[in-house]
Parts: sequence; C-alpha cells; structure tokens
Amino acid sequence: MAASEPSGHFVTRRGAILLLIAMLVGTGAGVLAWLAAGSIPGAVLVGGGAFAGTIPLLDRYVE
Repeated sequence: MAASEPSGHFVTRRGAILLLIAMLVGTGAGVLAWLAAGSIPGAVLVGGGAFAGTIPLLDRYVE
C-alpha cells in the first residue's frame, strides 16, 4: 500500500486506546470534582481539562 492511499480506518487502534483512557481520566476527575464541590458546571470544566491534559501526556509516553 502506498503512503498516499487511505487505509480505510478513521482512527488507529493506538489513537482509540489513548482517547478511551483520556475519556476515563476526564470522567473520573469530573465525578470527583462534582462530589467534592457539588457543582456540575465546575465538574464539566475539571473533567474537560483533565481529558485535554491527558492526551498529550499519553501520546508522549505510550508506544
């Protein structure tokens, strides 16, 4: 297969696993923030920040 031909996959297996782990981390952080403060908007912001911060970290350290 040439490099310019599409592989037919939307995302690689590694990318899907990284996104799944980041989603779990973000969900866990959001739930903990909600339990601690009782604020749903604040929990969403914390969860989103944890999700966004986890992606580059996992991309760097997971082969």
